[in-house]
Amino acid sequence: MSVELPHSKAIAVAAREILGPLGLQRKGRSRTWLDDRGWWVGIVEFQPSSYGRGTYLNVAVHWLWSHEGYISLDYGWRVKHEEPPGRFQQFWESAPDEDFTPVARFVAELARDKVLELRATFIDPVAAAHVIDAHRTIEKLFDLAVLMALSGRTADARSCIAEYVHAKETTKYPNGSEPGRIARAENLEAILTDRQELVRWVTEQLQAGRDSLKLGTPEELPVQLA
Repeated sequence: MSVELPHSKAIAVAAREILGPLGLQRKGRSRTWLDDRGWWVGIVEFQPSSYGRGTYLNVAVHWLWSHEGYISLDYGWRVKHEEPPGRFQQFWESAPDEDFTPVARFVAELARDKVLELRATFIDPVAAAHVIDAHRTIEKLFDLAVLMALSGRTADARSCIAEYVHAKETTKYPNGSEPGRIARAENLEAILTDRQELVRWVTEQLQAGRDSLKLGTPEELPVQLA
C-alpha cells in the first residue's frame, strides 16, 4: 500500500476543507475532485509534475455526454496565477517538518474561486451554448450541437453537426473515440425535430456519462429537458 507524501496529503486536506463544503467529492484517492452539476461535471485536478513535488491546477467543465472512457477537460484547463510566481506550485522540503499547508490552501482557494465561476457561467444550456459558441472550435462542435439542441436552436444544432462530421471525415484524427462521436452526432441529427426522442436520447447520454464516473442517478436533472 502506497504512502501519501506530505505535500500530497496537504493538498488533500486543503481540498477537503475548502472544496468539500461546496459539495465536491474526491475521486478515490486521486488528486482529482468532481463537482457534480447533474448535466455537467466540474473537474478540479491538482496535477503533479515530474519536475518536483508540487502541483499544477486544472479546472474545467466535463460534459457528461462526452463519455469516451476518460475524463475530458471540455472547457477550461490550466489556471494561471501570479503569486507565488508561475503556474506550478513547488513545495521545497528544507526540513522533515516542512509545513506545506499555506501553499496547498492557496491552490485550493484558487480552485474554489474557479469552481464558483464555472457554476455561475454554465447555469443552463442556453448560457452554455452562448459561451461555447464564442469559443467555437472543430473539437467543440459536437458539444455545441447538443447545447443548441437543448436550447431549442434546431437549425443551429444541425449546422454544427454537419460542420463537425464533414471536418472529421475529411481529416485524419488520432483520437480513437472520434468515430463514436461522429455516430452519436448523426444519431442526434436524426432526432432534432422530435422533442420527446431528443429528451430520451439526452437523458440516456447523461446517464452513460454519470455511470462512467460512478456518479449514480440524480434525483432529477437540473435542466428542463421536456
